[in-house]
Amino acid sequence: MKMTTGQAFTIDRAAEIVRGAFTPLDCVVETVNLARQIEFLVTHGTQEVFKGTIPAALAQKDYDLRAQIMRARDAIDHQGILLFPWEMPWERPSS
Repeated sequence: MKMTTGQAFTIDRAAEIVRGAFTPLDCVVETVNLARQIEFLVTHGTQEVFKGTIPAALAQKDYDLRAQIMRARDAIDHQGILLFPWEMPWERPSS
């Protein structure tokens, strides 16, 4: 398991990370409430599998965002649905 680094994300980057965390299922993500939270819906075909919300305060730090995603993945796993392995993306600092 890759450890988090305590880095900060923009809300748009956090939404992008959420979007890719539930493969092979589809995940529709949007920022709402003036970008104060991320709402996401994970589906399998036409079946809704999980619906979640992540406040911006928890989406902008890698360790908090990872924890929120893992809770959602665990909830999906408890439904007996297999997701591909996932790790928090490793970001390179801007130079």
